[in-house]
Amino acid sequence: RAPADRGPQAEVNGGGRGKGKVDPRDPSRPGLHVTHLNPNPLGGGDLMQTKETIKAGVFQPGHRLPTMTLEEFAQIEVTEAQERARRQAEAPPGPRRIKQLEADGDEDDAALVEEAAYHDRGWDAFKDENPKGSGNRAHKRF
Repeated sequence: RAPADRGPQAEVNGGGRGKGKVDPRDPSRPGLHVTHLNPNPLGGGDLMQTKETIKAGVFQPGHRLPTMTLEEFAQIEVTEAQERARRQAEAPPGPRRIKQLEADGDEDDAALVEEAAYHDRGWDAFKDENPKGSGNRAHKRF
């Protein structure tokens, strides 16, 4: 059969070689219908407002601009670091381990030794309950 016998689709498909292709000019296919553009519940010119917004943002940077200078940021960081150091110096010392007491020469103080032993026992219990390598094993099922 000649391409003219097969209808308008034969010419678009290249003589019937490309099956499944659809002719966009086919009158039997419905066209595209636009139902709305930028619906605005209040009505008005949303399309103009969008154009103006786009025009205003053409030469604007695509990222947030800094809100302070590097000197201001450095001053804030230094102030916070000094505050942390002051709080750490004022904080009461935590319990020491038996080895630390022996190194400091405080192994004769019974209260310190009892506190260190209690701390060491708690750490040993934690280590027994959580052996090395037993952390996040979600992907190691077997």
